[in-house]
Amino acid sequence: MNTISPKKKIFFAAAVAAFLVPALFSCSTQRKLSYITENEMGINVLLTDREITVVDTASFELPKPDSIRYVDEDGSVMYLMRNEKDENGLESVHDVLQASYVTATFKNVAERHGKVDLEFKVVVPAKMQDSKWQVRFCPDLYVLEDSIRLDPVIITGKEYRKAQLKGYQHYEKFVDSIISDTTKFVNVDQLEIFLRRYIPEIYAFKTDSTEVSDEKFASAYGVTARDALEHYTNRAAKARNERRKARMQKMYAKYVKAPIVTEGIRLDTVIVSSDGDFEYNYVQTINARPKLKKAYVALTGEVYEQGKMIYETPQSKKIEFIISSVSDLIDEESLNSKRFVRRMVERQVGVNANCNIVFAAGKAELDLSMGRNAEELAKVRGYVTDVLSNGSFTLDSLVVTSSASPDGSYAINTKVSRLRAENLRRHVDRMARELSDSLVRAGGFSVDEQGSISKHQAPRRMIVLSRSLSENWGLLDELVSRDSTISAAEREIYFSCSSAPDPDQRERRMAAEMKSFRYVKDRLYPKLRNVTFSFHLKSTARKREFVDTEEIDTLYATGVRAIQDRDYEKAASILAPYADYNTAVAYLALDRNISAQAVLSSLEPNADVNYLLAIAYSRLGDDQKAVQCYLDACREDHSKVFRGNKDPEISVLIRRYGLNSQDDGQF
Repeated sequence: MNTISPKKKIFFAAAVAAFLVPALFSCSTQRKLSYITENEMGINVLLTDREITVVDTASFELPKPDSIRYVDEDGSVMYLMRNEKDENGLESVHDVLQASYVTATFKNVAERHGKVDLEFKVVVPAKMQDSKWQVRFCPDLYVLEDSIRLDPVIITGKEYRKAQLKGYQHYEKFVDSIISDTTKFVNVDQLEIFLRRYIPEIYAFKTDSTEVSDEKFASAYGVTARDALEHYTNRAAKARNERRKARMQKMYAKYVKAPIVTEGIRLDTVIVSSDGDFEYNYVQTINARPKLKKAYVALTGEVYEQGKMIYETPQSKKIEFIISSVSDLIDEESLNSKRFVRRMVERQVGVNANCNIVFAAGKAELDLSMGRNAEELAKVRGYVTDVLSNGSFTLDSLVVTSSASPDGSYAINTKVSRLRAENLRRHVDRMARELSDSLVRAGGFSVDEQGSISKHQAPRRMIVLSRSLSENWGLLDELVSRDSTISAAEREIYFSCSSAPDPDQRERRMAAEMKSFRYVKDRLYPKLRNVTFSFHLKSTARKREFVDTEEIDTLYATGVRAIQDRDYEKAASILAPYADYNTAVAYLALDRNISAQAVLSSLEPNADVNYLLAIAYSRLGDDQKAVQCYLDACREDHSKVFRGNKDPEISVLIRRYGLNSQDDGQF
């Protein structure tokens, strides 16, 4: 009877185990795949529900009280507690609310600095994970009419990654077998022996650094260096090596069935076991756009084994992000009302008067017979007369600023504009002297009680200065923006052209690219050839005074439209001198919360002002004032209740302190 030795038994058992374990493992994987396929399992995408308090400066910290003291308009006091219901349904004070995840299909998010952070949580169930699998999922972002595929996230099983690395190792081994140095195929020793014996003259070149062309070499010895090299080259080995080179791409596909991707992915993580669900917090920042109110995210994914897709997950339900922007809170009525420039006069101020002085093309001489030049200069004369005869002001100086259109070369326009301003300066200077003398004559003289005679004193001599603006591109930008006959597409082309650093290149591009260039040149260019007279006054009174001008204020509307266009830096720079409600909106959009709070606190309180103050105080961490302002706003305007529920920065306060509850008589 044959017996098996102990050593053979051990070897046989190891062989059986090596065969059975992968088989059992494969069966387990197959059952898992069948389960997720039959149940059409997918990857879950959940919304985060976080309380976020943003402080304007790192050093600015305020404690969060457990209760809020709210004073109603009738003076009654109410205390609001931070609360959360326990397992028995009772409310209890809760100091810190931890971040949690909810199954809601929508979430309110706030825009800051023209950007919006979309945060969601991706959950891959444990049953969709396997050591031999790779799970890939991609969020799809839907914004307005656009659909954007975001960076994918990859979950790689431990065995899957081992197989990937093993494939790379096999391929690297194949690449290492390719000989890159072609001299390896040359029998150098035999070649040297041949040369030394039969062509010693050639062999001498071994230690000679002199360069010899192949043609000269061949003419001297009847054979080329290449011929000698080829004769002692192992052609068979070289051919085998060339065949290996030609098979590199094929061998890469053979060994590297699942390449490791490192570019353009959000995360690639290797899991050792699949005991629990895989969770990943995904944050995507998008730029805000005009009319952007909502964004949607959905998820698709695939499961791979050995580089081949074995399961495609159904698309997840879309989650909705409702974007809250303080730009929605602008005072739009301010755009419909005509505003005039009002300038405060304290010590020295400026009052501007625009006059349409016409010059001949390319000429700088002042011709009073052209256009309305005589009438326009008579208007300037009236300004000067009024100021000189007004006892509240003295006229320190008058600045004449001339500007030109982009028609023609920039160098010529610069010269012509400067000469025009200087000619006007001389004209106005003569006018001012004549007016001063006429006022002295009209004043006559006076006799006091003692019989002393005193003449009327001449006004203080003013200084007339000239300045020039070569080409008034700033005014042209504004005219193009406001002209309704120019289409949005044409305006976009114009601003692209006007951004060129070379002024002459700007106009050449406009002529070549804009269909409406002739209209711009004929209708808008003449408005750029204007002259501005700036009166610098000095108040004789010691109090602050304001001067209302006849100049229509178009700059303010430009600032408000910049808020609507999400260009908050531009809006804040324009609206800063006005220090009004819309200025505060621009500051809040830029997260300049302390500046916004300072502006709002100086305004007359109303529902809109109080609501913005609630946002500012909430961001600064002052819950006491934030709640007080929000409830005041709701009391004056009940629509603020609904706005607050949709505003993530106010809804945090509503949840934290149980606001807007009908049970306790609040709004």
